Amino acid sequence: MRRAAAPAALLLAAALAAAVAATVAALAPARASEPDEIAFAIWRGDSRIGIHRLAFRLDGDTTIVETSIDIEVKVLFITAHRHSQRRTETWKADRLLAYDGRTDDNGTITTVTVRRTEAGLAVEGPAGRAMVAADTLLASWWPEATVRQGRLIDAGDGAILDVRIEDRGEDAIEAGGRTIRARRFHVTGGTEREVWYDAADGTWAQLAFAGRDGSRIVYRRLP
Repeated sequence: MRRAAAPAALLLAAALAAAVAATVAALAPARASEPDEIAFAIWRGDSRIGIHRLAFRLDGDTTIVETSIDIEVKVLFITAHRHSQRRTETWKADRLLAYDGRTDDNGTITTVTVRRTEAGLAVEGPAGRAMVAADTLLASWWPEATVRQGRLIDAGDGAILDVRIEDRGEDAIEAGGRTIRARRFHVTGGTEREVWYDAADGTWAQLAFAGRDGSRIVYRRLP
């Protein structure tokens, strides 16, 4: 018996789903398992001072990663410092095509742009202008491939960071409302960070560094 033809709408939906899956799977350094949105609570010692959110979406054959960071530090119930960032990364497969970042640090506004050219990535920001290799990544930390690099672009000021990265093995940490095994990397050279990625799927799980006043800042992933 001849099987009835599938409705056109079902065929179109299947084709679209296959295209999305193929694009996400091809996106490196992003992971096929990367959720549509992830968020971190930002802690300064025992005080929660802000939130860092990332949203991932497809736009044709490109992937857009939009980041918002909002921090407010209070002393005796009075706001002592406000800091916010808005970032947009545009990727095609494993290539960063463009980046736009805007920082408001207590009212001081700065911007960073990165554009792909035939010569590489053109970077412009408060740290100056530079041309770097086309495969250089941003120090935005969400892709696990960030810790496989020797050179990064600072997402906040556009500085070119020659980094050294040490794999310090696995830790048990709280992330997303549960205990996971996460691989920890220690980053030095122009910046100093400890960054953790879920050992099961490589998703960004935690970040820690020293603030301007020496206090410990920790990003803890939210459920």
